[in-house]
Amino acid sequence: MLLKRKKKLTFWEKTKNFIYPKKGLIRAYKYIFKRVSRIPDKSHAIAIGVACGVGVSMTPFVGFQLLLTALCAFILRGNIIAGLFATAIGNPITFPFIWIGSYKLGNLIIGQSALSEGKIHFIELFKDMKEAIVMLDFNLLIENVLPILIPMAIGGTIMAIISGFITYYLIIGMIDEYKRTHQKKIETAKAKRTQK
Repeated sequence: MLLKRKKKLTFWEKTKNFIYPKKGLIRAYKYIFKRVSRIPDKSHAIAIGVACGVGVSMTPFVGFQLLLTALCAFILRGNIIAGLFATAIGNPITFPFIWIGSYKLGNLIIGQSALSEGKIHFIELFKDMKEAIVMLDFNLLIENVLPILIPMAIGGTIMAIISGFITYYLIIGMIDEYKRTHQKKIETAKAKRTQK
């Protein structure tokens, strides 16, 4: 293979790079932004796709985020590929903050007292949810999952709507500017070639 690594990465190196890229998260997000900006579609559709991806990342439905993003982008006539790229905002570093924020916001909205952060075990919550769905154990679902999942879903939905609107208005301007400068570079390069 042409661009194959000389030294293969171990499983732990791959895992570490997935959680925190070697060149840093800022560079990874810049790369994703460039990839999204170069998608051959209208800026409006790309911005809607990105807004859907960021918004859905605020919800606690971890296993279904790509599907929900694609569905949201399809319904709102956004770019699905841009939306799928944007779900990278939800990652192992940001998820704990998103989940705690959505849980606290949900409890605030429904007027319920929140558990202290020390008592919230999100990994256990998702394990219990998986087990309840696979085994059709409704007692486990009602006792362990729903008391935490319902506030997270309510708070996550509010966070998704707010972050989606903010993202749309931030991204559309950035994409328009990027496309303008990129087009100027292409035209400048063409002009230089014709002069030769």
